[in-house]
Amino acid sequence: MGFQTLQFWIGFGLFFMLYWGVLNPMAVRHGRRGIRLRNIGILAASCLFYISWDPKALAIIATSTAIDFAATRLMERRPGHKRMWLAVSLVGNLGMLGAFKYFNFFVGSAQDLVHAMTGWETEAVRLDWVLPIGISFYTFQTLGYTFDVYRGNLKSESSFVTFFAFVAFFPQLIAGPIERGVNLMPQFQTPRRFRVLQARQATLRILWGLFKKLVIADRLAWFVNAGYGDIEALCTFTAVLVVFAFTIQLYCDFSGYCDIAIGTAGLLGFQLSENFRRPLLAKNLQDLWQRWHITIHQWFRTHIYLQLPRYRTGLGQARNVLIVFAISGLWHGASWTMVAWGIVNAVLMMLLDRTVLMPLGRSDWLLFRKAGQILGSALVYLSLVFFRAPTWDDALAMYRTLASFSSPPLWAWLEGSPAGLEASLAGLSLHLTELRVAAFMVLLLFVVESIAEHRPAIQHRLLHGTGLARWCTALALSLGIVFFGFRSLRPAVNVDDFNPVADQEFIYEQF
Repeated sequence: MGFQTLQFWIGFGLFFMLYWGVLNPMAVRHGRRGIRLRNIGILAASCLFYISWDPKALAIIATSTAIDFAATRLMERRPGHKRMWLAVSLVGNLGMLGAFKYFNFFVGSAQDLVHAMTGWETEAVRLDWVLPIGISFYTFQTLGYTFDVYRGNLKSESSFVTFFAFVAFFPQLIAGPIERGVNLMPQFQTPRRFRVLQARQATLRILWGLFKKLVIADRLAWFVNAGYGDIEALCTFTAVLVVFAFTIQLYCDFSGYCDIAIGTAGLLGFQLSENFRRPLLAKNLQDLWQRWHITIHQWFRTHIYLQLPRYRTGLGQARNVLIVFAISGLWHGASWTMVAWGIVNAVLMMLLDRTVLMPLGRSDWLLFRKAGQILGSALVYLSLVFFRAPTWDDALAMYRTLASFSSPPLWAWLEGSPAGLEASLAGLSLHLTELRVAAFMVLLLFVVESIAEHRPAIQHRLLHGTGLARWCTALALSLGIVFFGFRSLRPAVNVDDFNPVADQEFIYEQF
């Protein structure tokens, strides 16, 4: 029952009325006892939401929560044994994450290594259980809370219900943002206030997130899935389109989820952290990673990078950056292609950012600044081939196609004969008409984000000004979702066989 389903919004509407009509007023009137009852209601709604995905996985998140609750409480009661309780939390949480997400990956990698070194064929034990949805996100959130308590940045929560509600809070349970305890936990310890401005912003944010997901990401997903499903059928031009389309799909899918999560929490009076800040407009690679999936990169910086040995030499610093990016790649998926994606981005950032991209970005010439921005974006788009390709062979096949300059139909299209391009796209499950619709939507995305980046006063007037502009914006987004999100010109072609994530699901739900 994802954010894009009618069932979720019916359930959320009922909970919204119960929350503001009964639960939060109790928190206001009855103090600590009322707050605990309010949090029981939030926890119950969150558990029902999670059960709708996988009832068995509820026991796993409850176990992870119990381990960290007990470990942090014992850290304060027995401060002389803080390291021991930190170790218990690390072993318990990382042990479950490793067992459910990485066991088969590590066993398979060891098996391949033995075969490569000795030629022996070995049979290894494989675990065929389903990956609990959102396990990477809530595991890192609970670990971050444990680290904060261990370092004295936060006092441990004495109520297990409140702590469980913090971990399982349904707007950001499945795919973040990954919240720090110092930011989110105090919001569970006090009554929430309904603020009209926050509700306005939250509603528009939800509609914009649904628009990005249903209208842009899901339309591009059909094209991307078909392209990666039959790479050999691509020419260079269509391969470029597929690579570009996946970057936009990934961004709209994940940032759309975060917009809906932040907006949904905002309607309940909670404020979640920003997870994206218009990364498609980044000036260089370092700027991009400060704008993309902000909470996970802050987590890695705080709890891994700053804890590594400090080096004054460039080589030592490079080693730390490589470690963090490799772990980031592995966090995203249990495969060597994901690790390669992380390492490639680390190498590109270390080699090109300070020597090429940053100097271009500081140039007085607009052409040079834009050239650096386009070059940095192109490198990120190309690196995401490792992120999307299921195997090494698929990734290498895509790079070979991109480098082959084979049969581009673009010139025929520009000359007024779109038949060649349309024929190429027909095999990729996308009509030329729908490609034009997708191109218009992507252009609209860049226009909206450019306005938010360079003309924030327009956004301010939209929220604080007269209601006509807000109603028109909300109506336009709603009509766009209805007519372009649920109706399309897609031909009846089944590409599910090579689609690792169904079109209607959020990509990061698998992590």
